[in-house]
Amino acid sequence: MPKRAKAKRVEPDRPLDSLGSNSYLHVKRIPNALFGPAPSIVETVFYSKVGHTFGQVAFVQPARYIVQDFLLDQTGASGADGKMATTTQFDLTTTTSYRFNVFPKDRSKRIKVVPPQSTQVFMGLDIGRKYVSATGDFMDIFSPNSFFTNLQGAAPTFTYARFGIGHNTNHWVQFFIEADLASAFSFLGFTTIGAYPTRTFDPGPKSYHPYSTSVPFNLPSQTSVPYLMFSYQTASPTDPGPFVFLG
Repeated sequence: MPKRAKAKRVEPDRPLDSLGSNSYLHVKRIPNALFGPAPSIVETVFYSKVGHTFGQVAFVQPARYIVQDFLLDQTGASGADGKMATTTQFDLTTTTSYRFNVFPKDRSKRIKVVPPQSTQVFMGLDIGRKYVSATGDFMDIFSPNSFFTNLQGAAPTFTYARFGIGHNTNHWVQFFIEADLASAFSFLGFTTIGAYPTRTFDPGPKSYHPYSTSVPFNLPSQTSVPYLMFSYQTASPTDPGPFVFLG
């Protein structure tokens, strides 16, 4: 009769593995900075209302009018309730990426963009942060990674995208993105990520205010305003109503 093969005992890779499949409940894994990038600085704006404006473009003949729908409007004048926090704090030397998200407060809802037939729609985003005691500087410019979450339909075509960060100081970060679309699509959220080389100068956490370098035509502001909007032009003096919907 052949001898039965002796079972080989496999030692656990780690002592806690011998406790069974629930051993992970007893420990908290801590990422090691030597084996991967540090977590991004993340800022998220949530909204529950889409803003809408309609107005004539000044000094243009024949007369043209602009329809604008907002997911983020720092002024709130459009009726959108998506806004950046008045002040936030972070340290740009602790990581090498800055991530900005825009999502509905109710994550079961989606944004639907429904342009009029044969109409070119412009998408624009201008958001950033400025140190409350910022000094003069200029931007180092990089290409951000931008995308729509759970996209359905043809994605807008990005025509311009930049991520800027202060060259000599950590006093500024900014995303400026433009895109075109001509057909309906829907999505859950929008994300843009700016990556930059390791920075060792000017370390330490700082307080930052919202920052941008432009303002949409129909918002009642004489200064730059952070925003995320969709817009198109029309020759009709009658407001056609919103074309961006949350539902």
